[in-house]
Amino acid sequence: MKNTALLFGCLLAVNTCFSKTIFATENTLEIKHFVDTKTYTLISSFEHRETNLDPIDSHVKSLKACEGELILLNNNYDWHNDRYCSKYKSWLQRYEFEIEEIKKLAPDYDLESYVINQNKWRALFDESAYPVSESEMGKAEFEKVINQKAYLLDKLIDDRFGSGGDWVFSYFNTSDYLVKVKEADYTELVKIAIEGDSKFPDHVVAYKVKKIKGFEVQYGVFYTETLESAINELIESAYSNKLTNGQNAVKYITKAKELIDAAQLILPKNERVNSLNQETKTAYNSIRESVFGEIFTSDFHKENSGDIVFFSEIPEIKSENRSTVKEKYKAGEFIYAMAYLEGSFKELAEATNDIMVSTTIFVDGAEKTTHAFKMKWAYLKEGNTYLFMEIVPDPTTSKHSGPAKFAKALATVSPREHTVKVVLSGLQVGSSFVRYFAEGQFKLDCTSGQSNLMEYALKYREKNLADVYMPQAKMNNSGLVTSLKETLINEGWEKGKKVSQVVITSNDWEIHRDRVTNKIVSRTISAAAAFETDQDGCKYWNLTFKQLYNGTSYGKSSVSGVGSIVELSCANAK
Repeated sequence: MKNTALLFGCLLAVNTCFSKTIFATENTLEIKHFVDTKTYTLISSFEHRETNLDPIDSHVKSLKACEGELILLNNNYDWHNDRYCSKYKSWLQRYEFEIEEIKKLAPDYDLESYVINQNKWRALFDESAYPVSESEMGKAEFEKVINQKAYLLDKLIDDRFGSGGDWVFSYFNTSDYLVKVKEADYTELVKIAIEGDSKFPDHVVAYKVKKIKGFEVQYGVFYTETLESAINELIESAYSNKLTNGQNAVKYITKAKELIDAAQLILPKNERVNSLNQETKTAYNSIRESVFGEIFTSDFHKENSGDIVFFSEIPEIKSENRSTVKEKYKAGEFIYAMAYLEGSFKELAEATNDIMVSTTIFVDGAEKTTHAFKMKWAYLKEGNTYLFMEIVPDPTTSKHSGPAKFAKALATVSPREHTVKVVLSGLQVGSSFVRYFAEGQFKLDCTSGQSNLMEYALKYREKNLADVYMPQAKMNNSGLVTSLKETLINEGWEKGKKVSQVVITSNDWEIHRDRVTNKIVSRTISAAAAFETDQDGCKYWNLTFKQLYNGTSYGKSSVSGVGSIVELSCANAK
């Protein structure tokens, strides 16, 4: 015991930042582990189990612990030792994992110094490490998987489910929960834990392996005491809303189904889980059929509810040609779409007046452009549950204004294959709460054909703006028009654009006088100036020009006010 106490004291003197972890988790300390190994391996036998920590705090503590281990390892280089290389790799991978987790949970957290160390240590390892034996490398990978997956399991037992079905309905994201369960892949994880525990008896994740092996029992208790009740309450609420609020009924039963699906992935042989799973499936199918019976326009709509489906030809609602449905296109091919909703626009938006509907284009996860339009109340009252969309239509038949933005955005991405996601959403005019109606995605091969997209974009734009004209001139004075053009040129207005036309929109000059002396100080006149821009076609600016008065005459014109900017066809800007 004297030697043990001395070892504790030495470690604390070396790095006091670990003191809290040691005393907070001493019940998990394996005495034999630090007695039989070098001092620098002591911390590896501790598990960070503070239960009331914010998730970010837990990761930061783990990150600092990993950093401590790596610092010690860097002070004792032994690159020709398999075990040393394996240990270094394992701690470095955990260090990198914790950095990524902190980035996800707290993007603004200052990780600069950690990232610098990460890059330095990774480069050092890649350059210096002696080829590790398959056994040691396998152990490192095993420890990495166990560390990552054990962390996921911690998130699956959530006591907040005890707040009941209505709380789950209002505040809990059950689809995310199901994703986490799938990511944990518990059935496979148990196999890995058992096999790795036997194959690598000297691994440093003994506590986590034990936790994984016992998680099925732990989750079974959680299911019986908490989760099962919440799922049953969701099912009951779904049935009670079935006749009065069909959309809510579907939401209730969908959340119930996602939770029981998650539970079955962890407890596939549990009789209570399997029984409730069957009941939930029956309720799910029955309620959706009842609620959506009047919503679906066809079997095709039913199969694709909540999705945007893409077609190579203009689709006809209720008579969709399945042979024209495509998931991959080449740049320059025509693309049409139909959004199949799980309710009417009016119901889904909970609209009481006009709504703004937006189509947003994402390329490889990054938002590229959005087009919005107003959906009138009269249209909403019709109860429509679908929407025809033009993404990259034939310019000769196109009718919508959105494709001009869509084609231009897709014409400027890198020349390779991309994943394009289209999201249809809306919000009631005067509200800030966005409702999501449907989404879908397709692959776009941009290795060629992007010049066609840019050409289409210009054609769409010209077609959309064919009926937009310059304002009518209220004064015909060619000398003044020429003077105003020169003013724009001299003041730098042709940077990135070229003036093509100026129209005087005032009947005459407006005289301005000093408020005290009543003497004339200046005069102004309004005009619309059309420009052909380098990038965005043609537009006209509503401007105010001003001339100062010196007591005997007026000086040169200058721009004194800028009003609205209006897009128009270049054919109408001359």
